Amino acid sequence: MILKIISGGQTGIDKMGLEVAAELKIETGGCAPKGFITENGTDYTLKNMYGLREVTDAETTEFAKKTGKSDRYTARTYINTRDSDGTVYFSSDNNSPGSKTTRNGCNMFSKPFIMNPNIDTLVDFINKHKISVLNVAGNRGSKLNQRDAYNFRTILTNAIKQINGL
Repeated sequence: MILKIISGGQTGIDKMGLEVAAELKIETGGCAPKGFITENGTDYTLKNMYGLREVTDAETTEFAKKTGKSDRYTARTYINTRDSDGTVYFSSDNNSPGSKTTRNGCNMFSKPFIMNPNIDTLVDFINKHKISVLNVAGNRGSKLNQRDAYNFRTILTNAIKQINGL
């Protein structure tokens, strides 16, 4: 059963995961970049509506040492892979820097990862790995077309409804 959905709060898939969870009355959370920065600027709804926290300076430094990357997004990506039971990644670009960073985080923490599943595959993935805290990640809004956004939302919503008996 999915008890919580976390994400990094970026526009697009991250935010969609939080919205789906809220619609289905599932707890939300996760770690966002310092200042709750998204591609559209600061978004305090991530904190106020969805319970995300900011990555700390110490965490940014820790993951910069581990990964060699000191950008504002890498540390929160690794934290969310660490703090979840597994990650679903929805993307039109399977080789984006974000997908590579997310996969690397899952590998670092030995967490299961799945990319672009259909409903049945996502249900099987969640059940097989006994995932109760799901990290939802993927394309930011500017990289996501409306058709894909609709399809990814439908997959996530219907898989969670099936798993949680909603």
